[in-house]
Amino acid sequence: MLIEIIGSNCKNGVKLYKMAIKAANKYNPNVKVLKSDAPSSIKKYNIKNKPGLVIDGQIICQGIVLTDKMIKNYMQLPS
Repeated sequence: MLIEIIGSNCKNGVKLYKMAIKAANKYNPNVKVLKSDAPSSIKKYNIKNKPGLVIDGQIICQGIVLTDKMIKNYMQLPS
């Protein structure tokens, strides 16, 4: 599983990255978490509000910071 934080260089991007790392470490250590500020990534996923959370190529949210538990739900892991 791949989690991408798009537009991660802003304040909320840093928070979202930390939450994604926390979720990965806590619930599934095999998850890879990447961050990108590249214009090509922003354009690829059509991110309008930064940061964007993308899991396995699917846009989950834009412009908000999810908690690690919310990210876990999108990772589709059992409780």
